[in-house]
Amino acid sequence: MLDPAWSQSSQSSALALASTLSTAFTTQANSIATVVSPARAHALQGVAWAASQFRRGFTFGTAVAETIGSGLIDVNQVDNLVIFSGLVGAITWDLITWRIGLPVSSSHALIGGYAGAAHRQGGLRRPHRERLVKTLSFIVIARRLDLCWARCS
Repeated sequence: MLDPAWSQSSQSSALALASTLSTAFTTQANSIATVVSPARAHALQGVAWAASQFRRGFTFGTAVAETIGSGLIDVNQVDNLVIFSGLVGAITWDLITWRIGLPVSSSHALIGGYAGAAHRQGGLRRPHRERLVKTLSFIVIARRLDLCWARCS
């Protein structure tokens, strides 16, 4: 019989891989749309661009983990349920927005998923709340800046 802790860890690892894959294909779709939609590149060039960038998501990209682990949530309160819930929330948000055609940041989805799961678990204390407000504020501001930039160019 399998140890329950090992089983939960392996399920969370499989879900993390699924999150990486969903992030990869939603991000690549956004990448292609960014260069093809304003007619800055042909569709084939956009696909080539996305293919060249695809591997980067697997090899470079610990910024979100570093942000979360450096004080956004209390890592002592994080268990397999928080990891599982955060990943499910991020994957669900990515797939819903991808399905209806909204370009979103998977990093923002991960931060929101983990923050919500940690808050529910009780890992979001007062100092962490202030840092979370800063991070979430920038997420909103970044989307507004993207919109302004898109309309101005």
